[in-house]
Amino acid sequence: VPAGNYRVVSHRFAGTLFGPDVVLPPPGPPRAADRVGSFAQQEIVVSDQDVNEIALHLRPGVEVSGRVVFRGSGRRPPADVIRQLLVFVSPFEPHSRSFPIRPFSDGVDAKDGFAIPYSAPGRYLLTVNDSASASLLGVSVAGKPVTARPIVIGSTNLSDVLIEMTDRPAEVTGTVRSRAGSPDANAG
Repeated sequence: VPAGNYRVVSHRFAGTLFGPDVVLPPPGPPRAADRVGSFAQQEIVVSDQDVNEIALHLRPGVEVSGRVVFRGSGRRPPADVIRQLLVFVSPFEPHSRSFPIRPFSDGVDAKDGFAIPYSAPGRYLLTVNDSASASLLGVSVAGKPVTARPIVIGSTNLSDVLIEMTDRPAEVTGTVRSRAGSPDANAG
């Protein structure tokens, strides 16, 4: 690589217990390095010498949690609609051009909460899927609006996320007019 400042990043997206030749670990809590979501990162400087024996110590991913509230007509969506909602924590910038960006998600529980335990430090977007009866109204973290803006997740849990949903999504309406100012019947 060319000389310069770099960040070496490791993020486990899958567990280590798979395949026909698996040797099961001893009983007890799994090592942090074996858990989905564990991560490590280290800044390095490359000059005219090779950089060897970089040691990365994986630690568990942080948890992003919060609650979903419903605004609009005042009626809460039916339970089957709420069970279909997924909250997504999507990486805003890929760590590598070689690996696809993979968001983590969690469903909304019976108390309108969610917890996504696998995030590594970085910049993320917080979103939720829409349904016919519930659309995203806004996202805030610690009371600060962050809808459609990346947030920075550090090395500690983020527990004050609020996602607002509505049954009254905004609409965009209008008329397409020709240069002469009359409605254009051929416009799509």
